[in-house]
Amino acid sequence: MTGGHSIDLSKTPISSQQKGIVLVFSAYTNSTIHDYNFCTYFLPKEFVSLHPGCGVSIPLSVINHATLGHKYLYFSDKKITGNDKNNEKGTANGVTYDNKYWILREVIGI
Repeated sequence: MTGGHSIDLSKTPISSQQKGIVLVFSAYTNSTIHDYNFCTYFLPKEFVSLHPGCGVSIPLSVINHATLGHKYLYFSDKKITGNDKNNEKGTANGVTYDNKYWILREVIGI
């Protein structure tokens, strides 16, 4: 999800979930979504109510850290919005990263 992408949660806002949401990412290469290298991230609904619209850095890695990356997403009760840095790859502070290796596949209410 880059800055121009968002997910509408108006039918099932985060506040209506019992505990929050889980974001499910997997590998994405050559415009193909893959069923491997899954990563999940839990976001408590209390965080969203305390910090509406704020960004969250989500670290992502494959086994043995062969590929590292992160996604930066903004959360409000009824919307998730991306950031243009989610599509970058390069090296910073001696760490090679590939943020575009992962794609957000699912948002699961829990």
